Amino acid sequence: MKLIGNFNKFCLVVLVSFLVGFIGYFIYNSKTEYKNVNGTTQEFPIELTDDYKITTAYLDEYEISITLVNTKTGEEYESSLPSEDIEDFVCHIKYYDSKGVHDVYDCSTEDYTVKSMIIELGKQTIEVINEGN
Repeated sequence: MKLIGNFNKFCLVVLVSFLVGFIGYFIYNSKTEYKNVNGTTQEFPIELTDDYKITTAYLDEYEISITLVNTKTGEEYESSLPSEDIEDFVCHIKYYDSKGVHDVYDCSTEDYTVKSMIIELGKQTIEVINEGN
């Protein structure tokens, strides 16, 4: 009898855990949007820091633009740079350590290159905002 009682408790714990995980998964996915940015699929919002996230991005052959939101104050910032310049920057920036030379951003595919460009523009925008304060 004790074995059956323990098995029922175990099944109940597994069922509750599954339901909590299932609900959490759908809550997370409802916050995530997939948008087309110049033919690539990007996931938004992109959290850069605890205070800032990127909600939208636009890319054409001349410039890349993002909308950055301060999550604490609700302020929105728009920023843009020439797309060719930032692409060259993110695909050629490297860091050095004892194991050799490494790329900072992944430019192996078009999707990763666009995401890297969006993140770098967001980081530069946050630096400009923080310098102004």
